[in-house]
Amino acid sequence: MRVLSLILALSALPAAALADSPLTIQQGADPLGATSDYSQFLMGRYAMASGNAERAAAAYAAVGELPSEDRPLVENAFVSALFAGEIDLAARLAPDMTEASTLLKESARLAQLLQALKQGRGADAEVLIQTPLEGPHAGVGALLKPIAQAMVGRWDVATAAPEGEQQPVQALFGEYHRALLLEHQRRFDEADVIYQRLLTQSAPMSLFVEPYARFLERQGKRREARQVRAAHASDLDSGLPVFQPPQGLPSLTEIAALALTEQAGMAMSAESNELAAVYLRMALYLQPHTPGAWAALGDVLDGADMDAAARAAWQRVSPTDPYYSAALTQLAFNLQAAGQGANAIATARRAVEAASAAERDNALMALAGVLNAEGRYAEALAALDQLRQPLAQQPWQTRFTRGVAFERLDRFAEAEAEFQAALALNANSAEVLNYLGYMWVDRGVKVDEGTALIERAAAIEPSSGAIQDSLGWARFRQGQYELAVTLLETAVLAEPSDPDINEHLGDAYLQVGRRREAAYQWRRVLTLEPTDAQRAAVEAKLRDLEADAG
Repeated sequence: MRVLSLILALSALPAAALADSPLTIQQGADPLGATSDYSQFLMGRYAMASGNAERAAAAYAAVGELPSEDRPLVENAFVSALFAGEIDLAARLAPDMTEASTLLKESARLAQLLQALKQGRGADAEVLIQTPLEGPHAGVGALLKPIAQAMVGRWDVATAAPEGEQQPVQALFGEYHRALLLEHQRRFDEADVIYQRLLTQSAPMSLFVEPYARFLERQGKRREARQVRAAHASDLDSGLPVFQPPQGLPSLTEIAALALTEQAGMAMSAESNELAAVYLRMALYLQPHTPGAWAALGDVLDGADMDAAARAAWQRVSPTDPYYSAALTQLAFNLQAAGQGANAIATARRAVEAASAAERDNALMALAGVLNAEGRYAEALAALDQLRQPLAQQPWQTRFTRGVAFERLDRFAEAEAEFQAALALNANSAEVLNYLGYMWVDRGVKVDEGTALIERAAAIEPSSGAIQDSLGWARFRQGQYELAVTLLETAVLAEPSDPDINEHLGDAYLQVGRRREAAYQWRRVLTLEPTDAQRAAVEAKLRDLEADAG
């Protein structure tokens, strides 16, 4: 079972099931008092049910001694600790995981291993990893074993070539770590051979170009480092979501954190985001300033709809982190979706200010997107005007964003040109097809052509409420009112809180003589935060309806 799925399963245990559990942890005089172990347990359970692993772990940590016979409680506390990055708490609970599933038992051993590595207890770490980790932790266990061996001075074993079969990418990371350990032993020639082999074995990926260049720079070979970067400048990116090789020679603990971020990146690539979140938390436990880890954790949590936790992670990214600007951009989008428009715009502007030359265009496009979403269209265009990339070379998303701003400013000819340019670059974008088609239909120009575009969009994304609304409105404009009602009813079911769709359905109801239902839909619009113009228009429709009835 995936980690997050396990968290949700445990946190969703019904009260009756918990009542049957032998809650023998009540040590305070008042079992419901603010400081009782029982109240801390309830706080932890509520926090996990709310998606707040950090608060849950803190509550469970405050419990005196968790009874090993109370498995739901102990396992819930353990999983909460893992997901919150409270590895010391997880290690404390590890002995109580003997009756748990293989995944939890191996996770418990991994937590103990990391605690030993962080505390410099190499002998304990080596004992814990003597038997290979099983299940999803097998890969990270193979990378951590040589580190434990090096920590106790067994460098000959730690730097020996690995035996047995390994997965290709896993083997590459193992060799990279082996080169780092050889560098610790000042066996630079052997490390150099490994790096050169990695460049060949990982082609056409550029994954190990920068690690090798930095190795050469540490040896004072700056010219050779430049030559390596230049020779592989055209290599494809590895696609690993998070991998930032250290500038200097990393310590043994830092190599362990690097292994965890590598495994997190592989998990993210495989869409195993729950496992990725745990590995990122573990990396940050070992090294709180691991480059890229906080940014990647924010992305993972955002993907799990844990918005508050994602924002907290992105806010922890250091200005010196190479992912700082990208994290601010993601934070801005999250804030805008949460209704914090002013904060989102300020954050997006900070992302532009912090961006490197290579990142600046992306940051500006993100800023324009946030500004558009907040109705600041002229400012969005001003941001796009700062792009270094020539207009003809800009991607379809940028042309579309510019088109939206032009359309909202009633500059329809310019908007149409931008949407057409976007479609020339991506003919199957449902978003662009729908937007251009709706613009034509709503203005009463090229209604049939616009309807055809919307039909294409609906074929691509048939479940989109926004596109169903556009199609319904197109049928309305064509005078097909009964069909419009059917389509708009479907759209309202998909997007019940959209004021535009509700207004359109009210208009369609009126045309087919369903006056009472039309009034209901228009009154509903007034409860859905319409714009001032929309409110005035709907109120006028209601007055006209009442006047006709009188």
